[in-house]
Amino acid sequence: MIFAGLVYPERWYTEGLRVMTTTYPIKAPLYAITKATNYLPNVLMQMEAKEAGFDNGVFIDEDGNVGESSNMNVAFVTKQGVLVHPKFDHILSGCTSLRLLELARAHQDRVRVAGVEVRDIPVAEARASREMLLLGSSIKVAPVIQWDDQVIGDGKPGPVSKALLAAARGRHAAQRPAHRHSLLSFGTDSAEGRTGGNRHRMRTPRKPRCACRAAHHGRRRADDFVAGRLLRGAGQPWSSRHPLRQS
Repeated sequence: MIFAGLVYPERWYTEGLRVMTTTYPIKAPLYAITKATNYLPNVLMQMEAKEAGFDNGVFIDEDGNVGESSNMNVAFVTKQGVLVHPKFDHILSGCTSLRLLELARAHQDRVRVAGVEVRDIPVAEARASREMLLLGSSIKVAPVIQWDDQVIGDGKPGPVSKALLAAARGRHAAQRPAHRHSLLSFGTDSAEGRTGGNRHRMRTPRKPRCACRAAHHGRRRADDFVAGRLLRGAGQPWSSRHPLRQS
């Protein structure tokens, strides 16, 4: 089964989101850090937020620290300009969050932060932050301008969210040609295949992965050859697909 990618409203990026503290409990650490398909609490939180007129929700752990959003991580920019993210011991280690934290550490001037910290974040400190961000593979980086009845910062998308979003989108776009080429150039190991070259040239076919598959591959080609001879002998064009090709 193939699912279409999630598409979020453009206003989330230009105007920001409004989130609420969910009344549903956060997942136990064992289930929170395990990649699974049980998203019931996340779905319930999202439904609750929509019914209350918000865009999304935020989990709070039993110690009063910030957890995560429905299918996204949460990060903040303190008044001192430090990018802070909740510890990953009770929330899922999102790939996008990990990459953006690494990027922010390496390019603090570029993303306009004074440092990067991964730690417990009390709710009171989070509400008083300069910026609040949602991070995820589909949403990339989206600014949060209001949490419950508390306005975050000046109530507008901040410079860090804009810089991280530009970095995330730029990284994604930069990876597309390499990824597409890697799919097109399978079976080659030439310098041309690795660096670009002519993507439409002939390529060496991949070898069967095992002896069983090799034997099956050989039998299939032999069956095709015999079937083709029989069909041509019967006056039928080879373009009409014979039953052997339907298996």
